[in-house]
Amino acid sequence: MTEQQAAQPWAAFWRRVGAFAIDSLVIGAVGYMIGAAAFDVFAQMGQWARLVGLLIAVLYFGLLGSRIGGGQTPGKRVLKLRVEGLDGAGLPVDKAIVRAFVLSLPIVLNGFAARSDGGFLGYALLVVGAVLLFGLGLAQIYLLIFNRPSRRMVHDLVAGSAVVRADQHAEAAPLSARHGRIALGLATGVLVLISAMVAYFAQISAGSLAAMKNSLAAVETLPEVMTAGVAENTSVMVTAKTGKTTTHTLVVTARLKAWPKDLEAEAARVARAALTQYRPKPGQGVSVLLQYGFDLGIGSGWRGYRTSYPPPTNPAPPMDAGRPS
Repeated sequence: MTEQQAAQPWAAFWRRVGAFAIDSLVIGAVGYMIGAAAFDVFAQMGQWARLVGLLIAVLYFGLLGSRIGGGQTPGKRVLKLRVEGLDGAGLPVDKAIVRAFVLSLPIVLNGFAARSDGGFLGYALLVVGAVLLFGLGLAQIYLLIFNRPSRRMVHDLVAGSAVVRADQHAEAAPLSARHGRIALGLATGVLVLISAMVAYFAQISAGSLAAMKNSLAAVETLPEVMTAGVAENTSVMVTAKTGKTTTHTLVVTARLKAWPKDLEAEAARVARAALTQYRPKPGQGVSVLLQYGFDLGIGSGWRGYRTSYPPPTNPAPPMDAGRPS
């Protein structure tokens, strides 16, 4: 038996990580170029544009990871790796697409700004999304590190595939019961934790967060606003000259349906809308961030404008626009 035949066929940890890093750069560039080519179209789709990103990612990893693409994405080709079935043959397209979907879903969900305005269905969707992102993500990381020697991850187990060195072939390597229990336990633990967090924040939202929730709703009633976010920020600065200075700010972020011609006037309009339902604390200013852009989950592009207003002399809304900082 030659030294090459005796070698383990499985892809090593750093080769898999390196190949994924290269593929992430490639697919990110592809996503950015597609998004930039139809900037306004994807910008107006809002977070639904992530479905397009998911489709791109699934086709990229699926077709190239199948027998059609020789089981090699650009990252795997550079690092001399290949995806194949446990029988040593290339993956059929249908299995490769399923594999790519399981791999791509947490990637595209990362950064998805989901929230619920109440009701069982809304909270259930939040929990499911969080489990897919964090639970599946933790299970993937665990299997990559500890499921030796094959390092087969969730998408490999679902599709009956393995990542091997390009000069080798896969060997049957079933998931051990121990690793399976731990991976399932991670996903279950995240489910319980996320469910508890959602229930907790749902409970307190009727109390201390009520003012910000109402302020958020007021901003989102503006016809030019797609989605918004409202938060309170406290920063502390210590200098030798002035000593300790504490600044309180209401931070309002508005994702717009179109880029306004008069940015300062639009920012003031957003600030006034937020303050119709929020009474600033003494000394509390307002910071407004206007955003317009696209986010495919695999690539994004944004225009932004930020301005700040000093604490109003009369805390009752509406607040007069101040000078941008």
